[in-house]
Amino acid sequence: MGCFLSLQSFRRSDGTSGNNEEQAGSTLEGAINRGELIPADSAEEVEIRAHTLYATALLTDAINRVRPPSQSLVVPQVDFRLWKAYHATFWPHHLTRTIMY
Repeated sequence: MGCFLSLQSFRRSDGTSGNNEEQAGSTLEGAINRGELIPADSAEEVEIRAHTLYATALLTDAINRVRPPSQSLVVPQVDFRLWKAYHATFWPHHLTRTIMY
């Protein structure tokens, strides 16, 4: 599954990438790791939401290619399974006050 990238390898809208550890303190990744609130509907929060939807749709398509049609999944099912498993960990995630999730 070579289509999945880490957050650090995404190219941001300003043309920079998160690969440089010196940038991490002032980047979106740094804000997430520090537990800072990401404002609802900000460019950063919308980017997170868009990437999440796109990645979940790609994953759903990949899963459905190997499953029988009678057992196909829809995006919300995959999204919930990822969300439930991830939030059982202590890994950092973005914090946003919104009803969009």
